[in-house]
Amino acid sequence: MTTEDKENEVIDVSDSSDNLREKTSEFFGVDDKKVVAMTSEEKFDEYCKLKEVVKTLNTDLKNLISNHERYQEWQDLSREVKKLAELIKEDEEVRLLKEKIATTKERIELLKEIIRIDLIENGKEEITKNGIKLKLISVIKEVKQENNKKTKKSGR
Repeated sequence: MTTEDKENEVIDVSDSSDNLREKTSEFFGVDDKKVVAMTSEEKFDEYCKLKEVVKTLNTDLKNLISNHERYQEWQDLSREVKKLAELIKEDEEVRLLKEKIATTKERIELLKEIIRIDLIENGKEEITKNGIKLKLISVIKEVKQENNKKTKKSGR
């Protein structure tokens, strides 16, 4: 299958998850077993390629939706829903309750940070109480490099 054929191929997402996994592996030319055997750099290259594929597919989806015959009807209804949501948000009781929620969430985040520091200082990895567990974890996060930053359009 040529690259052009792959670009024009459509994967039927209604298949079972195992069948879909197999088809996507064929589509991208890399199966799960090969991925495991790749070096970290090769895996990262594959990761970057797939990010571009998702970006392209999302653009295609956006275009498909905006060209749909009922798109304008959807936009009109969305505007009405936004107006109603704003009316509800402006209600004093709703506003006060949202404020309490936000303040409580801030306090929770502060406490989590204090607990994190305590766990590190005490050499522990987790704390459990009443079926709730807080655990120190290591994560990987994608970060944009300074010279690749895109500026967001301001229009809202």
